[in-house]
Amino acid sequence: AQIIGKTDYEFVDKDQADFFREYDRRATAAGKPCTNEEWLTFAETGYRGLFETVKTPLWDHSGMQVGVLGIARDITERHRAEEQRRITATAFEAQEGIVITGANRSILRVNRAFTDITGYTSDDAIGQTLHLLHSDRQDSAVFRAISADIARTDSWQLERVLARDGQVIFVIKGNQPRT
Repeated sequence: AQIIGKTDYEFVDKDQADFFREYDRRATAAGKPCTNEEWLTFAETGYRGLFETVKTPLWDHSGMQVGVLGIARDITERHRAEEQRRITATAFEAQEGIVITGANRSILRVNRAFTDITGYTSDDAIGQTLHLLHSDRQDSAVFRAISADIARTDSWQLERVLARDGQVIFVIKGNQPRT
């Protein structure tokens, strides 16, 4: 009863209602269902999400079009997951060595730059804890100076890492904030 007989213009702002109408017209012109992705903001709650919508023209028994059926499915989380995978894949192509660890600090994934820098293969590293890379050598004055500069930020620190051949190398470690 709250929506029957009302138009999009009574639920969303004019620009968004115009956008909906344009896709209705496209489905009508095509004479078949049309699928779109649309960012929608709900006036009542303020929720903003990405929705996959299917617009399908509806005809009565005589073949006259009587409306457009719209079905929407919230794909916001799927979109975010795909975006995160894309970012991760791009990061893994970087020249910097990258290590992804689990909650128990076990290594889940490394990129090629990591293997080039440390000499460890992916097979050597994956499943090991970060202790694999730990060095107990004393800090040098250079290490302490660089580390002090980096420590002023919230998410970076300098660490000594032990390469497979026993050489100590210095790396800047980034901590991703938890969300």
